Amino acid sequence: MEPIIDKILSQTVPDVLVSNAARINAKSCHELALEDIKNVFNTNTISQASIMARVLSLMLKRNSGHLVTIGSIASFISGANNADYAGSKFALRGWHEAMRMEIRKTRKRVYTTIVHPYIINTTLFKGISSRLSLYFSSSLP
Repeated sequence: MEPIIDKILSQTVPDVLVSNAARINAKSCHELALEDIKNVFNTNTISQASIMARVLSLMLKRNSGHLVTIGSIASFISGANNADYAGSKFALRGWHEAMRMEIRKTRKRVYTTIVHPYIINTTLFKGISSRLSLYFSSSLP
């Protein structure tokens, strides 16, 4: 994937980068192998932080851009069988907040937005529930 990103970034700097990745094992904490946890964090946190850092340096140099991070409501409130996912999205939220504060110190015209969607009714979240399910319909689009 990196050669593709290198090629794109050598030709252009995006005005807006929407960074979105999601992987979940849907297992209880005690059932997760170290490799399971690493795979989720590599997808949900490391890959997004890596691409944002690369694009951010180019946006700062150009003095314009907007970084949009797709996080998750799970970075605030978790449930059973999603500790790996919630932990990775919590880390991503921390990354985003630190990045935002660093950008602010530069006084450059680079902006950030983080979006925290609720659990979406897809196969990715099959068997996952949240304490918020008490308040929201589980048949979300």
